[in-house]
Amino acid sequence: MGLRAILLRQAVAMLDGVGILLANGATHAANLQMRALFEASVYMDWILLNDSERKADYYYVHNLRRKRIWALRTQAGSPESQEFITMMNKAGVQNR
Repeated sequence: MGLRAILLRQAVAMLDGVGILLANGATHAANLQMRALFEASVYMDWILLNDSERKADYYYVHNLRRKRIWALRTQAGSPESQEFITMMNKAGVQNR
């Protein structure tokens, strides 16, 4: 239940953000919040469809792995760091 509650809280925060941004005329900035809200709703639908505990675990592990890759990218000399630098150089962003 914990992960589903966290996703719901994030969805409510994104909805609140959309309302604030639109009230202030920031329609383009609201698109980012709406995208995050949509993604959270898709994840919640997927988790709640069936076998919720297993799918919540999958979602949690996926996020841990994603964070681990980003952490490895910050370690100079790691394969992930070299791959990231190569990708950024191809995109035209030079490493300082």
